[in-house]
Amino acid sequence: MSDFNITSFTKLINDLTGVVNNPDDYLYWGQVQIMINSGHLVSTCFNEFDQESLPSVPTQDLLDFVIEAKNFKEFYVNLNNLKDLVGQAFNTIKSNPTAYKAFSNSNVDFSVTINDVVILLTLSEQDFNLSQSQYVNQLKVF
Repeated sequence: MSDFNITSFTKLINDLTGVVNNPDDYLYWGQVQIMINSGHLVSTCFNEFDQESLPSVPTQDLLDFVIEAKNFKEFYVNLNNLKDLVGQAFNTIKSNPTAYKAFSNSNVDFSVTINDVVILLTLSEQDFNLSQSQYVNQLKVF
């Protein structure tokens, strides 16, 4: 769902809400390799790439997850919110780099959780000489 835009999320939420509210309705949806057949109570999942069934989930739980994913995307599509999150991660890592190594054998890969979001940063030695604002402002957003 990382490729879903806000419009796609909104349509999916509306469609899944219709399925949850109508016992005779269903929705077949997905993206790339994971396809989902959502019925009124249960959604069955299938990995088309590996040709294997995945665990089923309650459709209401799946709808709740999609709503949360949309909220997350809406919040972090705002570049100021994204910069704040990355800046907090940078400061946390900078304060104690050893504690936030992503891999024990790496001195450049770091991982920290901020507000239940895992942020992975690759930092050079020079990055540690920057302030939070300097670090964030030198990032390029595509």
